Amino acid sequence: MDWATVTSVAITGAVGIAGVAGTIIAARIAGNAATQSARLTIGAEDRRAWLADKRRVYGHSIAALDASVAATTTERGSRPRRPGQRTPGHRTNDIAANTALLAATDAMGELQLVAPPRIADLADRAAKDLAAFRRDGLDDDHIAETRQSLFYALRADLDEEAGRGA
Repeated sequence: MDWATVTSVAITGAVGIAGVAGTIIAARIAGNAATQSARLTIGAEDRRAWLADKRRVYGHSIAALDASVAATTTERGSRPRRPGQRTPGHRTNDIAANTALLAATDAMGELQLVAPPRIADLADRAAKDLAAFRRDGLDDDHIAETRQSLFYALRADLDEEAGRGA
């Protein structure tokens, strides 16, 4: 065997080993990049799902607050004018107003679980104001102000979460 043959075989073997090693390294780099990309994709999907859930809770909370105010207003309009007098529909409206208040209070509780502290505080205030509106006849302007404060805080939070700024 001459040295030229040995050298060419050795060089061919070295190049083959280097090629295999290069392929292994490239596969490892591609695998790491794919893993990182998958993590980013999953993180983005989790964020979208969280934002969609917040939108659902926020929308439900405002709708429940509005329904409670409307039911209480309807019940007030159907109250008897004199003690002992019966007014058609009053009992039904009273039950509907109480049911709507309970649903709104539950919605405010759910809101407190998912919202930032500032909004949780507004939701607590809204629940208390709704109860006072139903029980004590808190004036319409006060409950409207409470709703507006909560609504704008919810919108600002969703805009921040979506990356649009407040």
